[in-house]
Order: sequence, then C-alpha cells, then structure tokens
Amino acid sequence: MFQSNRSLNSGRMVPRTRLLQRQRRLLDKTQPVTDDLLHERMRPRTRRFWLGGTAILLVLSYYLHAPLFVLCALLLLALGIVPEVWYGVVLRGTQLRRDFSPQQVAFGESATLTYAVDNRKLLPVPWLEIEDELSVEIEMPGVTLHPSYKGDRQLFITGMSLWANQRVTQRYAVVPLARGVWTFGPTYLRAGDPFGFMERERKINPFASRAELLVMPIIAPLTRFALPARNPFG
Repeated sequence: MFQSNRSLNSGRMVPRTRLLQRQRRLLDKTQPVTDDLLHERMRPRTRRFWLGGTAILLVLSYYLHAPLFVLCALLLLALGIVPEVWYGVVLRGTQLRRDFSPQQVAFGESATLTYAVDNRKLLPVPWLEIEDELSVEIEMPGVTLHPSYKGDRQLFITGMSLWANQRVTQRYAVVPLARGVWTFGPTYLRAGDPFGFMERERKINPFASRAELLVMPIIAPLTRFALPARNPFG
C-alpha cells in the first residue's frame, strides 16, 4: 500500500464546518441526526436539476438540429452521475487510526498525535476532511484550532486527498496545559466528489478510534526542599 504524508489546507471547508456545528447544536438535543440524512434530503433536488438540464438540451438539439447540444447534454449527464457515484462510495473502505506517542507524559512535556487514513478501495478520494474535537486545555503548536459550540471544547480540522489503496499519515505536536486523562472526539470524516457538488459525513465510532493521553504531575525529589528528617536516628 502506498503511503504519503501530504496534507491539504482545509481553510475553504471551515465555513461548512461552522454550519454543521450550528446544526449539531440544534439537533443534539432531539435526535442523533447525521449529515448523511441532511444530504439525503438534498439529493433528489440535485438529481432533478441535472436530469432536467439534460432533457432540455436534448429537446433543443432535436428541434434546432444542433449536435453541439447533444454533447453538452452528455456532459451535463456525466456531471450529474459522477457525483452520485462518488457520494455513494467515497467513505466506503476509508478507515482512520489515531494514536499518541508516547501515551503518557509528564506535565509540561509534549506528545505526538498521529492520524493514519487508509483508502481501501479502487476509487480515489478527491478530498477528505477530518474534524476532531479536543479540550481547550490542549494546545497544538503551529495549528489553528477552531471554536466549538461546546464551551470547553475546540475543533481541529485537517484535510487530505487519497489515491486508490493509499495511506496518508499526518503527525502533530500536542501540549497539554493541565494534568489528567485527555481524549479526542467525537471525530467526523467528510468527503465528496471531485466537483464539490455533494459531500458526505461519517461519525467515527468512539470506541474503535479511542486514544487517550495521560498527563502525570511533575515528580520532584524531596531532597530539593531540604526538609528536616522527623526521626533522624531511626
């Protein structure tokens, strides 16, 4: 399997992420609606647009005897079919693995957070976005973190593209600002077709991708404090 460390700038996807955050804030209190369901409601409209445009061009080609309209109709039909195909399979065979190295650090030390994404199918993934949620007590130097609708959480967003049967690995430094056990999540994968017409989102199983970072307090030798012995002679 081919491996790569490439990373794409996902700044263009941040407005979409903010919209999803607003939707989740409204829907989390009622039912666990995913973005897949939201897009299922939009797909019939998209399909009618492409099929309707194709039919209009074919009718114009017939009455105007313009072969060029036939080519335009075929192109429009292709633009309508390709996103549908990608929408259905873009996240199939796409697996995310996340871990810390080391998994235990002392307060003030940093750890390495690794994301490994496998595309185990013949169809490439033109763009893939990872959205991970973490505590505000964690810093990632050199990375822009985005606010979450949850007051004590923030969002890490990164993007990539994958060819068929390719693995992409990204590594980031993580600096905890407090002691304790820190976990990331929930984690979402978003992907879509090459034209950006349709996109799909999947929530990663928190138990399958669970990774914890244990931050221990600093251990200082007691000799530093020059404490007098309570029973110096035993």
